[in-house]
Amino acid sequence: MSDNEAPVFDCTTLTDITANNDAGKCYATVSVTAPQASDNCSGTVTATGVRDDNAALTAVYPVGTTTITWTFTDGAGKKKECTQKVVVSDNEDPTASCKAPFSITLNTQGQYTLQASEVNNNSTDNCGITEYLLSKTSFSCADIGKQMVTLTVKDAAGLTDECTVEVTVNSSGTCVVSIANEDGPSINDPCTCSSEQDYFDEEIIITGNSDNETWMLETNTGLIDPATGMLFPAMTTQFVSIGNNKYSLVGRHQSGTGYSITATSPLYPGEVLPIDNICYYPDPVILNLPGVVSPNAAPFTVTGRDNNPVVTGNGQFLFNGMPQGVAALAPNAFSLAPKNLSQGTHTLAYRFDAGPAGSKDPNNPGCAVTVERDLPGSGMRLLQGKRNP
Repeated sequence: MSDNEAPVFDCTTLTDITANNDAGKCYATVSVTAPQASDNCSGTVTATGVRDDNAALTAVYPVGTTTITWTFTDGAGKKKECTQKVVVSDNEDPTASCKAPFSITLNTQGQYTLQASEVNNNSTDNCGITEYLLSKTSFSCADIGKQMVTLTVKDAAGLTDECTVEVTVNSSGTCVVSIANEDGPSINDPCTCSSEQDYFDEEIIITGNSDNETWMLETNTGLIDPATGMLFPAMTTQFVSIGNNKYSLVGRHQSGTGYSITATSPLYPGEVLPIDNICYYPDPVILNLPGVVSPNAAPFTVTGRDNNPVVTGNGQFLFNGMPQGVAALAPNAFSLAPKNLSQGTHTLAYRFDAGPAGSKDPNNPGCAVTVERDLPGSGMRLLQGKRNP
């Protein structure tokens, strides 16, 4: 009698073998045991497994699916085949590594396209990285300054990691910047009368391309720090960001002297922004006033004028604080009869007003200066005058 029946085995009992990768490896060490089959005749049934990658059953199994084909053979040479899968999963995240902070320079069109290779610093994964993604790749004038760029690396299993690097964006000379001394948020007029006599307050505004820029005072002649009363130090004084791509420096300069400065930024190589200004206070004087006035002196007439030829405005005499008339753009005249003065000291003042502020005209700053003389009825010598804002 011959055996014409194949060995008996239920292939559905061969379940998949699952495993995670060995640490740092793209494979897993898996122990595979040959299944047992029966036969209608007594004797031994041999189970032989062959992997679809032709590696030994005892070899490591790569991440992914490896199929083993099991062949069961009885003593009569009858066979039956079943398949079994070994599924190895990659559960190890990649490690993202970014380069140290670096700089890029926009091209002549004011553009730059950043490549992942410029950021990546040998990021690794046990099975290899399949994607390198940057949070930002396109840069323009609006990005000048420090930008934070994130690199995300992804492996074939979809696992990710990320790192962030600081990228400094420099101009190539095509990005427009400007400097001005008017319309600042703190000071609108470039010749604003200061609280300190004979000085003007001024706000210098640099308009850049982003809020991430740095602007320094490169040179300085005459621009004073109101907080110290000293010149702003060059090379260490920084303009303050006030938003909307603008940077401010509020300073003070002396009447008739003015200032001259330059500003630079490391983000704009070779770019130097110069600005200067000079403004004038009125310089009123009282003319024809005797050195000594006695009670019986003859009547006399004094005149007033502004001694600064570049300033225009109105002059006015005041006697004991009472206005005595206005003469626009011309000297005033005022007559005094000493015998008519009461006993005591009387004050004669001449005030010159350069007009309303806000004209942005250095010849019309809107400052008013008063010069005073005390006129004693006792015949004492006249005192030196003083200037009042």
